Amino acid sequence: MSATSRTPRVSLFRAFVDSNVSGGIILMIAALLALIVANSPWAEIYSIPCTFILEDLASSIGSMTP
Repeated sequence: MSATSRTPRVSLFRAFVDSNVSGGIILMIAALLALIVANSPWAEIYSIPCTFILEDLASSIGSMTP
């Protein structure tokens, strides 16, 4: 594969990343995937990391209080 055949693909990716809406599109796709996984048979696997993160956060905040 020559360098010239890769250029349009790379420039298209660069144009997407440099656009103002790319962050919003990526965020919406991630949220949609999270909703699909959370409401699927894999929900238990999905909730395990969330539980650890929230418990860590709660214990950190709890240790800060006098």
